[in-house]
Amino acid sequence: MNCGEFYILSLKWTRSGLRDSRFWGANEAYWIAYYAFCHDVVGVRYDPARSAQLDLWAEVSRSASWWWPYRWLCFVADRPAEVHWETDRERPRLHRTAGPVLRFRDGWEVYAVRGVRMSTERGQAMASGLLTAQQIRDEPNAEVRRVLMGVYNGDDPGRWARDVGATILHEDVDPMGRPRRLLRYRFAKRELALESPRRTEPRSRGLFESLTSCGTK
Repeated sequence: MNCGEFYILSLKWTRSGLRDSRFWGANEAYWIAYYAFCHDVVGVRYDPARSAQLDLWAEVSRSASWWWPYRWLCFVADRPAEVHWETDRERPRLHRTAGPVLRFRDGWEVYAVRGVRMSTERGQAMASGLLTAQQIRDEPNAEVRRVLMGVYNGDDPGRWARDVGATILHEDVDPMGRPRRLLRYRFAKRELALESPRRTEPRSRGLFESLTSCGTK
């Protein structure tokens, strides 16, 4: 069972009337480090029982991620084996195009580009270099489609548009100075990825997409 499944199970138990006893493990290191610094470096004296508790909290934060203690049972999620961030921002987001941004030792992975999470299927195609223009076109989430277009285009801003046979209707610059294009392309009759089934028919689809790489190489 992975970290995400732990969280879902915790929510189900909470809704069933059980108290949610989630703790954040390594994500609580900020306040643990604050009090540990005061004790270990500054020399502040704590009550012995409180000091022992602080040592236990520090040990958990060094060895585990989120954990859920219950009366007769405790779930503990492992810390990620890998975490990848942007390197060109003061406040970085999760970012990686050559593999998962988060990887756990049990094999569970998360893919994201510039903080935009995507499905494992799209992420693996991107990381392996097998991402196709049609996969990007068929992606229902506009934000995921945008970052995948940036990865696919690389140094060639018009690559995706050409590969899907799009017609450029208009070009200009957005308020931030980035070039953008209004595209129109036609796709064949097929099953659409909608939340509820609907009748499908041939149609044209216009997209006002930014075709710059947007730094997502």
